[in-house]
Amino acid sequence: TTETGIIIHSKEIINTRNNKEMMIASTLIMNIITSIIPWNTKDPESLFSSLLLNLIVIAFIIKTPSLKRRTKEKKPIAIKKLEWKFLSVFWLLRIALWMKGPYFYTALTSKFTNETTKSSSKALISYIALTEYAVIPILGPMIGKVSDHYGYKVSAIMGAILYSMGALSLYCSPTSSDDETGIIMILLLFCATTFGGLGSSLINSAPENWLVSESSKLILSSNNNTNSCKDDDWLGGMLGKAFLFDSIFAIMAGKLAGYIASRIGPTGPFAILPIFLAIATVLILLFWNKQEEKATTTSTKKREEEKVSFACDKNKNDDHNKDDSASSSNNMKKIKENNNTITNLKEGLYDILRDKKILLLGCVQCLFEASMYIFVMKWSPIIDIATKKVFSSSEVTTPFGTIFSCFMASCLIGNAIFRTSLQKFGLELSTVLLLITATLSIILATLALLDVTDNNNNNNNISKLDDDKAKL
Repeated sequence: TTETGIIIHSKEIINTRNNKEMMIASTLIMNIITSIIPWNTKDPESLFSSLLLNLIVIAFIIKTPSLKRRTKEKKPIAIKKLEWKFLSVFWLLRIALWMKGPYFYTALTSKFTNETTKSSSKALISYIALTEYAVIPILGPMIGKVSDHYGYKVSAIMGAILYSMGALSLYCSPTSSDDETGIIMILLLFCATTFGGLGSSLINSAPENWLVSESSKLILSSNNNTNSCKDDDWLGGMLGKAFLFDSIFAIMAGKLAGYIASRIGPTGPFAILPIFLAIATVLILLFWNKQEEKATTTSTKKREEEKVSFACDKNKNDDHNKDDSASSSNNMKKIKENNNTITNLKEGLYDILRDKKILLLGCVQCLFEASMYIFVMKWSPIIDIATKKVFSSSEVTTPFGTIFSCFMASCLIGNAIFRTSLQKFGLELSTVLLLITATLSIILATLALLDVTDNNNNNNNISKLDDDKAKL
């Protein structure tokens, strides 16, 4: 009877247009779900699996009406081919990225097995993890030049190779049983995070840039077509579909990583994710043609030629006594010098400081991203401590993969809520509400953390006293 009620209420929700009725129906269906699937606290896996199922149901309820409102239009064959060339590669690359998330910190800590250095290794683990983010701003301009020079096809392949090298370096690094192996392990871990940072930056940028470049070429080639004005809508639809299913694949990647870790260990997902990257690389080699990657290269060359001609004309007007050929060669040298990384960074910094809006936007984004990365680095050990406290056992295994899937399901829900908020309140008020919600959630997590760490320290002190008594 309750299962039939779920189906009936789901149909009512899909056919409902009033938001209030939808909220009432969603509350009713959640009550039915929680009555069917009780919150089993016998073990952490059952607890977080129940939470994940509830979050997936909520996401389905919220996203279904928006999916129903989408109008289905016939796409040209060229658009369909471009869509599947992009989506097949994009999703495989994203699965590999998401598989790293649940067990990154746990995999690093598993390498430090020496009990005497475990406490001091926490700071070293933080430095190793921060290397992945530090290489992006340091080597980011160089990576951008590589993409412009060699094309997005080569950039995507390089990203997959570098990310695979980072994952395999972490998986193959030995545990620190003595000083000699400890040095080798630390070097391999730093290599793993360096390769991972460079690879992730390329993977996060190359496929989308390739899609935009290829889409612009289709728009130019269909200027005489009456449907050419819809190409921008198709591009937005492709990106929307990519990131909609990206959250779904992230949920699946978390569960897959949890299953592999339960069989192989916390470093197991890092041995499996290169398979997805290898398949993506094969698809890129087969379906991304060379001429599709050179749009940005040719456009960059044209811009440089225009800069050269402009500089030459300006120099002629300023100094009539100099020889034309000499001034042209001198200007060529100056432009080449201005294209170096330091000059570009100076120009970018000048633009940021000149426009207060850009500066404020950058400050807001930096503060938000900083708090998010602190959360990304610390959620694994904190939840592990809390889980052991709740279940009153130090041998309980924390299901990081399932917890990560819960985070991704929450992201899917948050995406839908933010879209609705944009339509009702506008961008600025929606962003303010987003930041307030994020701040309150971090405050709540901090209060919970204080309680957990205080109890954990007390337990550690008690265990140390017991050990001392035993030694006496």
